[in-house]
Amino acid sequence: MTSLSFIRSRSKFYHSEKDNFSLVFGAPIPCYLKTISAIISNTIVRYSKIQFDMELLLQQLNEYKNNIYSLANHYHLHIGYHSNLPLLVLNYHVVASPKDHPVVNICRGLVLEYKKIDETDLQFISIVAKGFNRFFYYSEHTQIINSTVETIQAYDKVDGTYMLLFYFNGQWIMCTRHNFSEDYVVPNEVTYEQLFVKTSGFSNMDDFQKFCNAYCDIHTTYLFELCSMLNRIITPYETPKLYLLGFIKYENNEWKENYKNVDEVMSMVNKLQCNGLKISSVPHRLFDNWKSLNIEMNHLTINDPLFEGFVCYTNNIERFKFKNPIYQLFHRLKYRGWHTANAAILLPWLTHLDTFLPLIPVPQYELEYISQIIQDLKSNLEIGYNSLANTWSKYEESNDSHSLFHDHPLKALLYTKLKFPELELKDIWNNPKFDKLKLNYITGLQSSSKDYCKLNLLDFKQPHNNDTNGLAEIHPIIDEKSNKFIVHCYCSHKMNYIRLKRNRTIPKACFCGHLTGLTKTYFIGTKLWVCENEKYCPGTMESRPDGSPLGIPASPFCKQLRLMSHELINRLINQNLWSYNKINLELGSLLKLSPQNMHMAQLGISECLRCIQHLQSKIIVAYLTDGSIHIYAFNKNVLLRDWGHVSVDKDLDLLSLMPLCLVCTFHCKPNTSEQPCLMLIELTKILLLTAEFEEGSLNDKTELEPPVRFDDQEWL
Repeated sequence: MTSLSFIRSRSKFYHSEKDNFSLVFGAPIPCYLKTISAIISNTIVRYSKIQFDMELLLQQLNEYKNNIYSLANHYHLHIGYHSNLPLLVLNYHVVASPKDHPVVNICRGLVLEYKKIDETDLQFISIVAKGFNRFFYYSEHTQIINSTVETIQAYDKVDGTYMLLFYFNGQWIMCTRHNFSEDYVVPNEVTYEQLFVKTSGFSNMDDFQKFCNAYCDIHTTYLFELCSMLNRIITPYETPKLYLLGFIKYENNEWKENYKNVDEVMSMVNKLQCNGLKISSVPHRLFDNWKSLNIEMNHLTINDPLFEGFVCYTNNIERFKFKNPIYQLFHRLKYRGWHTANAAILLPWLTHLDTFLPLIPVPQYELEYISQIIQDLKSNLEIGYNSLANTWSKYEESNDSHSLFHDHPLKALLYTKLKFPELELKDIWNNPKFDKLKLNYITGLQSSSKDYCKLNLLDFKQPHNNDTNGLAEIHPIIDEKSNKFIVHCYCSHKMNYIRLKRNRTIPKACFCGHLTGLTKTYFIGTKLWVCENEKYCPGTMESRPDGSPLGIPASPFCKQLRLMSHELINRLINQNLWSYNKINLELGSLLKLSPQNMHMAQLGISECLRCIQHLQSKIIVAYLTDGSIHIYAFNKNVLLRDWGHVSVDKDLDLLSLMPLCLVCTFHCKPNTSEQPCLMLIELTKILLLTAEFEEGSLNDKTELEPPVRFDDQEWL
């Protein structure tokens, strides 16, 4: 058996997530076979890491009978298809994929040729092109931090769209990690392919193809970063630029990467530049040690907060990322949503945020949300410092530290001042070592999210009527010539049908205007109708699979009422075990709409308000405390005294208790279907009592006779 065959025959063991060992090239590979690690290591030195990973991929495909669907499902890989060629591109999922696995790491823009057998079988034919493997953060590798190096080669991490250029069946093709560049950068105007060609200096695709045929190697995958204001991530590029990051060549049945050798990459850049391609090399610099690299990053963090970071190499460590923490904060707020701005991530940069905030490339209304979160954080910190200062003033008057400091949530700061009286209290407060204590204190100040108010239409005073009932004046229509939908936002601008490149989050508010702390998020990759004036207007409309709008775009207030209605529907489904069909029939009957036409996305303000009032009347929740059960149905409470045998103290919904025996101390047998708990039978009776709420026959607080009490051993 050859050495390579030996590795492939054993590669099925690389699924283990329990044991890890690092091969000579530094990447951790799950494996049970520690006893043969020396044999594998001796074999791998004959092959590059990339070739070894490709062998593992081929082995995995072989185990799945070359079915790409099976491979993608197992490792949670995204598949992007070419529109008219038998090509697909694989990319790992940021959260779901096991990112320490070599097969996952190699699927970072991996292009495969395939043959579709049926809806469940996508047969692998060949590997057509390959991008960089996934690489890791500086902080993820302790061997990096603890190692001694002579030189660190650091490339600027240019901030744009990562793109591959490769040859297939007589033509040069571009792709990103997700698709084949047919996605729009500017909705309905410019695709990534068109932007790439224009930035490279050509006016059309035909001329670009001629250039590539003349000067590019058909066995090489060229790796670029496309940077411009049109496809801006965080770093702004006023002048569009195309950077050559490196290239990967396939020859003699082996894939050979070339990105570490500065001279070879520069030579390729010069060759392509001299023949007419407008590309640039990535700026790079050398550092003597980790300390000098950290000093430079600390300087850039404050003086160039939009700089992404470095991609670094050393002689003995695989490629790794060293990112600017402010850039990471901005990236999180833009792509994961403004609602992820919490005290923990904002506090370290609080003194700089007023300056940095306008730099974040998000719509104005999202900046306002973030600004409000920052102001709330500052207010809570001011409360904390004032509490600290007042307590210290009392100590100076009484000289009684124990009684004043002992129960104070910030007592560590007070005792520090006591131990070092020469320090100013403000300096102690500003010391980052106490940030965790301050965060705990702030968390205690933050009140729990406020629930929705009870709606009574007779008492509803907020002006909400308008000529269009909160709906867009121009309803969606189909253009007869193009056979495409034309959708207008409530603000009168047209809406574009796009695939989201970042999460879009909407705060959920009550009809009275207060925020509930709940949010609605449309995730990256969702296809959505979005207002073309999205810098200032948050208007969106969901779509069906065929791209048709789900309903009529609405005003912000009407949108909030729709979201509130959906939240109440979810509560009825999850807490009271209603089916969606039952709710749909109820609301359709209320509004005199057929089930087919009953959809929240079609409703205006007046219809939404009627639905909210009706849904609230149907919700029943129970909670148990101190031996009593309380029934809650939007401001109606029933206290059932002397419940007995209750052993929980938290909110519980009523009907979820029915199939389980978790809330009492009866000695129930496991099979409750044969010997049901008597306490749960009483809960059923209580449910029937609460039906009277709808008729308003009970006062706001009514005491009923307690349920029957049972001996621990009594059964039906």
